[in-house]
Amino acid sequence: MLSTAAEPISLWVAKLLGAAVGSSISIAYLLPKSRREAALRLAIGIAVGLTFGGPVGVKMALHLGLRGEVGELEIALMGASAASLCAWWALGALRRLFVDWPDQNKKTVQYQNKGDLPFHSSSSSEKRL
Repeated sequence: MLSTAAEPISLWVAKLLGAAVGSSISIAYLLPKSRREAALRLAIGIAVGLTFGGPVGVKMALHLGLRGEVGELEIALMGASAASLCAWWALGALRRLFVDWPDQNKKTVQYQNKGDLPFHSSSSSEKRL
């Protein structure tokens, strides 16, 4: 058993290691385009792993029935890894939903001459779809 003073430090270290591992795995799955993107992913993964590692680990342990089987350090490590790994994927999905997807619906089509327009009421040679 750990001493009382070492418990918080060891839990923070377990969460930090878990967050770093989860973030590294997410970088390996989808390689970043630049060093800046890699550093940003690592920072976001570590921040999310440290912040949400405890609750995610407890939820996973309860869901998998591991609450009495593994210790607090393993739960913190497991939760931080999972939270960090999922963070970038969740941010990517949100970006696609709110940034990329609306832009795809605003495509502009140019017509060669006015006779090609589906409706002749507009004087512009551009129509929004």
